[in-house]
Amino acid sequence: MSPFFIYNKWIPFGKFDAITILLWVFVKMHKAPNGSWYKPELSERLKRHETWHAWQQVCLFVLGVVVSMILIALNVFSWWVWILPVLLPFALYVLCWVVELVLPPYNQAYKDICFESEAMYHEYDENPRFVPFSFFKFIPNKNWRELGKQRFDK
Repeated sequence: MSPFFIYNKWIPFGKFDAITILLWVFVKMHKAPNGSWYKPELSERLKRHETWHAWQQVCLFVLGVVVSMILIALNVFSWWVWILPVLLPFALYVLCWVVELVLPPYNQAYKDICFESEAMYHEYDENPRFVPFSFFKFIPNKNWRELGKQRFDK
């Protein structure tokens, strides 16, 4: 599974170069000194990082579909049951981020969430083996990027 890379001027916001939403990776275009916009050259490491995020979100999307089907089978009909598959990946991402904001060190809460840790760990993995819900093992805070890099520097 490979995500679709979409280059644009507006998404993502702020200092991020790319953001993954399910199977689409939005990459921010750069502005040249002459005022024209150009597509940045993406490193293989960044592509692998965003591919891991796509894989994580697709797994959570499928989980959301299954939960929605169970709720519908139990006669739970509400508007949120229909949007649960799309919202679940992002709701869990934000929930993990909020938990990490409460725990020290506060200045790296975003880097410490399990989804980001797994993506950083596998940035150097040229032959990834995607395992559903493997991000759970990345919950303990460690320097996962360095541990992932050390695996391939041997």
